[in-house]
Amino acid sequence: MMSVELPVIDPKLVLGTIHPSTGEITVSDKPIAFNCSLSTDCCGNKNFQVPINDMDIERIEEHGYEIDQIVAILSPEIRFASDNTAEKNYWIKRKPFTGKCTFLKDNLCSIHEFKPFACRIFPFQLLGRERGGYTVAVHKSKLCKSVREVTEDEAQNTELLEFILKEVQNEDRRRLIYFDKYGRN
Repeated sequence: MMSVELPVIDPKLVLGTIHPSTGEITVSDKPIAFNCSLSTDCCGNKNFQVPINDMDIERIEEHGYEIDQIVAILSPEIRFASDNTAEKNYWIKRKPFTGKCTFLKDNLCSIHEFKPFACRIFPFQLLGRERGGYTVAVHKSKLCKSVREVTEDEAQNTELLEFILKEVQNEDRRRLIYFDKYGRN
């Protein structure tokens, strides 16, 4: 029997940095490629918790969902960023018994167009904020096997960083609207 080795992903593999206010990106010296295989390992893994915030919840509620369909527990967890700012976070609801994301239907995301920020940039994550920018790295969960180190010619770092930068800038605009509407609770 022939076996196929899956790629081993370094959980601290850095894609580069982004600076939302200036639009500047800096590409790391590790060429990376990502092509989603639609495996649903992230959505279907009962041990993988997806953080969502008030802005994510509001975005999903705008499409007809109720809070008890979105979050696992109504009590938020306070999470602190490296710059000492605090934010309320909840955890996306999972299906009983299977532990799959409640929005996973027929192996597809039923809220794909308005899914939470963490899902939109997965399998990448923002690591801390320094001097107005974020370091972007492969998510520490190692769930996604669609990220791979490649040659310089195959690298997608720039395109991936540009996509994540756009998502962060959109999220920042959404936050400003949200905070103007509700204040910073």
